[in-house]
Amino acid sequence: MKVLLVWPPYQRLMGYPFIYYPVGISYISSTLRKAGHESFVYNMNVPAPGEPDLPREGSRKRFVALLDDDASPVWQELRKVLRDLKPDMVGISTMTIFAASARRISRIVKQELPQAWVVWGGPHPTSCAREVLEGDSVEFCDRREGEETTLALVNALETGLRGDFSSIPGLSWRTPEGTCAHNPDRTLIKSLDDMPHPDKEIVVLREHYQTSHFNNVFTARGCPFKCNFCA
Repeated sequence: MKVLLVWPPYQRLMGYPFIYYPVGISYISSTLRKAGHESFVYNMNVPAPGEPDLPREGSRKRFVALLDDDASPVWQELRKVLRDLKPDMVGISTMTIFAASARRISRIVKQELPQAWVVWGGPHPTSCAREVLEGDSVEFCDRREGEETTLALVNALETGLRGDFSSIPGLSWRTPEGTCAHNPDRTLIKSLDDMPHPDKEIVVLREHYQTSHFNNVFTARGCPFKCNFCA
């Protein structure tokens, strides 16, 4: 199966692009590739070479306006990537602050590739899976760690499973009746040493990066606290 993993645009739309390689989804990509699937990492926060800088003044109002501006180069770029790659699934990793962009991406995916599955992962759908699935553009949410859950979902879809995904721990999904189902949590990965290295090979629009953008690493995973909110 061909999977496109997306990090949504926020800083790029706000006028202060912060360019870095999204290590989290690259772990998922390497897990999928190790199992024989095609996977691509696409960071939509990286501006194209020569893309004009946006002023920081009024950044929040501009962000809201650009979400619905189909002429924006950000959304035009996404449409071209979708048309060129034609993925079977689009996975979007999002925090709450990125959720509006992620929703916009989901709608564009359904416009360009109506048969493609859309799955969200990351902190926001982990906390708000029901809210995410109540829309009509997202079929699945990976909660908590996404490597094993995403791989199990991709394998299931590739073998023809439809309708009932209750056997996949860590997954929330929209049933054929339109309701939201939440499977039990998946056990956290115990041995991080057994995971493949983050995928830095199949990167969408690699020419937008500099070598230094690939230098970030994770030295730990998760958070030691158990807050009922996250600032």
